[in-house]
Amino acid sequence: EEKRVLYELVTKDGRSISPYVWRVKAVLSLKGLKYESKPLTYTELADQVPKVANGFTTVPILFDGDTLVKDSWDICVYLDQTYPQNTIFPANLKQAAKYFADASPALFSPARAVVLPKMLGHFDEEAKLVQRVKERTGTTVEALLAPQEYGKNLKMLQMLLGLTQKSLQEQNKGTEAYILG
Repeated sequence: EEKRVLYELVTKDGRSISPYVWRVKAVLSLKGLKYESKPLTYTELADQVPKVANGFTTVPILFDGDTLVKDSWDICVYLDQTYPQNTIFPANLKQAAKYFADASPALFSPARAVVLPKMLGHFDEEAKLVQRVKERTGTTVEALLAPQEYGKNLKMLQMLLGLTQKSLQEQNKGTEAYILG
């Protein structure tokens, strides 16, 4: 069996925190595929990932033998196509991909605003994370943590997740659950 290595972001105390990595780990587990985890802190990620992933700068990345696959969605599709046991995606993958592509941007913005500021204190280089929060959300960490702003973003995220859950349930009525994102 080929060696699989999954690169992932961890906090300075070693906790895995990326939902994108969790998605890949779930697919690997559901398919019964063994892999080696390569945990990287925020600083290590910025230094090591571009070197091993041809300039790509985010995780997860997966090496399946000599095959490099980047981006959690692409990794999950690759694993499902390469290892057909325990199918993860519905037969109509194009429909699932379109739904994922349409729904993801709406969910990511409030999710970032809720999650990123709460992650401070868990990274080895907080200054870089503070800058990334500002780049990704267009505002400061302090503004995002203000009770009114935080509450607004949390309510928006809860509403969007509820709508997503309802839509997925309607799409998959009478079928088994799939990992869509």
